[in-house]
Amino acid sequence: MSLTIFDDIYNEIRKRNAAGGFKGVPYSDEFVKYATGYYGLSVDLVKRIIQILINAHKIFSIEIIAEDKSRDIARVEGYVVSDLVVIRKLKSFYQSELIIQYENEFHKRLMVHQIIKEIFPMLRSLNNTDIGKVANLAIMLEELERYMEKHYDEFTEEWKAKRLAYEISISNIDLQLERKQSQKGKDDSPQSGSIKDRRKKRVVDAPQYKEFIDKSKSYPLER
Repeated sequence: MSLTIFDDIYNEIRKRNAAGGFKGVPYSDEFVKYATGYYGLSVDLVKRIIQILINAHKIFSIEIIAEDKSRDIARVEGYVVSDLVVIRKLKSFYQSELIIQYENEFHKRLMVHQIIKEIFPMLRSLNNTDIGKVANLAIMLEELERYMEKHYDEFTEEWKAKRLAYEISISNIDLQLERKQSQKGKDDSPQSGSIKDRRKKRVVDAPQYKEFIDKSKSYPLER
């Protein structure tokens, strides 16, 4: 049961990433609100599901807007799937956009890495501005690309699947989702099955998880 909602949220992020452009990176404030309404889950549960996807290296979280309590600005993150093709496409867009916005703002045209070197010390003052958001994405997408290339073994489908199984097994997400479904009156439907039946299908009982436990010492678990 829980694997379905993890897949659903992951696939929604991937779909938005694939769309590209300014909407290619979903913002946490909007996305969490969307997911709570669409899937009928609490804000806390959606955030926990997203964090587990991050821990499993299924997605990345990028700080787009830093928290600034003095100006009543909340932290906003962006979500990107851990796929080099997707990351490179988004990086190309945001780096090109950074060149355009920098020229409009400072009236001079530079190469993207010259711009990053020049504005990096200014990022705090550019917080929550259009160019600041674009700069954060342009910088971090390139960093994520480098990180994935260097640690490619942590981003194979096999590694991510085993890590996801592990992360779910040490959470109580299954139980919370069962309670949520019970509240909505879906437990009695033939399609959903009883809570008892769903407990029999926990990730901890899956063959992949048993294999993961047996070989856990062979896999890096550091985040």
